[in-house]
Amino acid sequence: MDVYAEVQKFYAHQMPLLENRQAEQFAATYTPDGVFEHASGLFKLTGRAEIAGGTEASIKAYGGKAFRHWLNHLSVEQTGDEIHAGFTAIVSVTDDDGRVTWEPSCTVKDIIVRVDGRILVRHRILSHDVADMRRVWAGQLDQSR
Repeated sequence: MDVYAEVQKFYAHQMPLLENRQAEQFAATYTPDGVFEHASGLFKLTGRAEIAGGTEASIKAYGGKAFRHWLNHLSVEQTGDEIHAGFTAIVSVTDDDGRVTWEPSCTVKDIIVRVDGRILVRHRILSHDVADMRRVWAGQLDQSR
């Protein structure tokens, strides 16, 4: 399988782990010393335990709502032992009545490595297309500025 298809298959496995509220399994898609950080400095999680904990807290914020990750503009470049991948994403959130809202769009930049025949994220940088994600995650996006 070529590297582009391999990375695409990886993301097709990784994102549903979040959507199915499987924080530990999501964290297992990172190297043991992996890093997941927000470009703004809002958070930086290092290691699977921190990534799982931070992911669990994020999942809880959705309550019982369904959320889905929609990825596009995938770029993949292998450089030596590293795979540099990036994509644009948006998250839909569906409530019990079927109403859909959207999280702000974002870009993700990953450094992926092979470990025992598997590809894992070593470093992820998430960047949202809003100035202050703290307002968004606090549920304040629709409130007056």
